[in-house]
Amino acid sequence: MKTRPLPPHSSGWWIRLVLFAVTWGVGRTVAADEGDSSLARARSDVMTEDQDIEIRGVFEGVLPRTTRKNALRLVLHPHFGDFHRKRYLRAPIGLRYGLTDNWDVAAAVEGYVSHGLDGVAAFSEMGFSQLEVATKYRSDWTMVPGWDMGVRLKYTHPLDHPPVELTDGFAHVVPSLTFAREIAGWPGAEMFWGTGLDLLRESSVVGSRDENEFGDHANTFVGGLVWQQGTRVYTFEATYATTALIGDFDSQHRIQLRPGVIFRIPDRFTFHSRGDWRMGVAAKFIYGPDGPEWGLSVKFRGNFDLKKMIRRN
Repeated sequence: MKTRPLPPHSSGWWIRLVLFAVTWGVGRTVAADEGDSSLARARSDVMTEDQDIEIRGVFEGVLPRTTRKNALRLVLHPHFGDFHRKRYLRAPIGLRYGLTDNWDVAAAVEGYVSHGLDGVAAFSEMGFSQLEVATKYRSDWTMVPGWDMGVRLKYTHPLDHPPVELTDGFAHVVPSLTFAREIAGWPGAEMFWGTGLDLLRESSVVGSRDENEFGDHANTFVGGLVWQQGTRVYTFEATYATTALIGDFDSQHRIQLRPGVIFRIPDRFTFHSRGDWRMGVAAKFIYGPDGPEWGLSVKFRGNFDLKKMIRRN
């Protein structure tokens, strides 16, 4: 489906407001973090690191966890499901760096290549389709007593002029605020809830809207559970999104439920690639402006300690 043009400058004041709020929030919490960083490090060692369970299409919750200070990660996320869903295989590759124990930054670029299974000759088309940059801050000061708090700001922008099916043609500014806490009496489990915005700005790239996507500014509200059992992590997300509050067009709504499981792939199945490979499987149940939608996602993600790889070589 084609994207709808947004009114000129419709998102400008929202973007300025969000950037101000995030900057103020980080500044407000730095002082509080100085006295409690040891507690934050102890807490982060208990649960799985953020990058271990953030797999697009399986679990997209924004938990208040960050990469350890000075850790440099190389992240690969090939979309093998594209072999039967699209004419091109996408393979994002990115870096993630821990500025402090509570603050990290990340950048990724999504490449694509025609796989030859659906009308386009293999390797005849290739390029880059999207750039993504993000930063996340986990605060020891919280607005909700008893709950850990984290804030993330993510920006995505289409690159070059990729095939229409690979982009919606918009740049996205996505700020989010999340709270989480461990569940007493349930080892390895925690619950979370939060809210965010998806602010759009038109680019010069032509794209198409996926089923049940809005093509408009939206608010999101999310809640769920994460349960870690050894090398497996069970997840559940419930998300409500709406354009009614900040959208420029008719009000639209979307409800999504997504249970999933993520587990570490043993080294013997990854050719001892020195990385930490994860496989995630999730079911999705969606009801949105285009009606009901359901399906199953199987995703893979490789996480490599880049500093360790460089030292070994």
